[in-house]
Amino acid sequence: DFELLVALDDGNSAQGTLFFDDGDSIDTLETGEYFHGKLGLFDNTMEMMVKHDGAPALEFLSITRIIILGIKENVESVIVNGYPYTDWEYSNGGLFIVNLKLAVNDNFELIFL
Repeated sequence: DFELLVALDDGNSAQGTLFFDDGDSIDTLETGEYFHGKLGLFDNTMEMMVKHDGAPALEFLSITRIIILGIKENVESVIVNGYPYTDWEYSNGGLFIVNLKLAVNDNFELIFL
């Protein structure tokens, strides 16, 4: 399983990439046997957009925890894929969202208000 650590910049945003392959093959890009996802956090909304899903090993793995650091305002609610989520804590600018079951190889949206 995976955990994500997000550090916000001065504009309260962050961007990143999740790349996964088998770790052994040297031609995964050519054969398409890899996963590539783009992550972005803007305006209190974090999104994962799958760009290429060619890593079958990810099928059974999840993102179980997301930590977002550098939040300047109190967080009162968290919404994951359109549904209220209650297993989180906000403390000293950090939002700790735990016990998630987000498929690594699927798009997701997380909003904190």
